[in-house]
Amino acid sequence: MTGGASGIGLSISPLMAKESAKVVIADFNEAGAKEAAENIKKQGGEAAGVFLDAGQADSI
Repeated sequence: MTGGASGIGLSISPLMAKESAKVVIADFNEAGAKEAAENIKKQGGEAAGVFLDAGQADSI
């Protein structure tokens, strides 16, 4: 989920995990992405938080 550290992405990611999706939260706010992933894991889901700047080709 790009931009998953805040806003709509942050709201949708846990819902996807509850439906058994393995969620990768990719955001330029790496700390926020990792925190969001940890919260999903605490609820029993599978998630990882990673850095991504979708505006930079080398980041993708």
